[in-house]
Amino acid sequence: IDSVQPGDTQGLVSQLTAFYTDAQFKAPHLKQLQLLANSDVNVYAYQFEQGGVDLYGKDFNISGAGHGTELVFLFGPTLIQSSVGRRFSSAEERLSIAMKRIWADFIRQGSLGSNPYGYGFSWRKYSIEEDNYIILRTQTTLQPDRLKPDSDVMGRYRISLWNELLPQIRNISASQTTTVQNRVKGMQLTTDQPYRSAMYTLIGFVVVLLILLIVCVILLKRRAKERE
Repeated sequence: IDSVQPGDTQGLVSQLTAFYTDAQFKAPHLKQLQLLANSDVNVYAYQFEQGGVDLYGKDFNISGAGHGTELVFLFGPTLIQSSVGRRFSSAEERLSIAMKRIWADFIRQGSLGSNPYGYGFSWRKYSIEEDNYIILRTQTTLQPDRLKPDSDVMGRYRISLWNELLPQIRNISASQTTTVQNRVKGMQLTTDQPYRSAMYTLIGFVVVLLILLIVCVILLKRRAKERE
């Protein structure tokens, strides 16, 4: 946001949209992807980058494809006709056919082998080290899986704010709060200690008053003798 020039409303909206997208979609998605990859489940990741389909009736989305719009391509021309009110372009129709074939391969085989139907790439299982995924968009061929750290370093850095830095700050704050609570708990008095403390305080005041009274009596007697 700091990089936006003064008066650049479009740039400000774009940065705010990217900020919201990182917090609500990209960071949680990557965290879930990493958790699944650490389990025994085979995970295959993709990024849908095809814009031009507005499911929400607004032209506000300026950060790329809208959330969930890949379902329009997966379920074909009937869905886009009923939801958006138009037909696929020729390029969009090719993408829709390719996506259906990919999903069908996963249903039949559980994976996507190399060069099925002439796609020209192999969709490899996701790994945290490579952070690999394929890109789905309208082109002559689908994009092969690529390594995200090499191509989107800044995006990965922004996501680390939500998945790494903020949780660490929260853990530090929580640990400090627990430490303070434990200290306060250790200083808490038992049920009879408050009364004992009050009693000892009153006894102390009484002793001090008695001492002052004795001193006053002695001084008065001395003054009386001096007058005689």
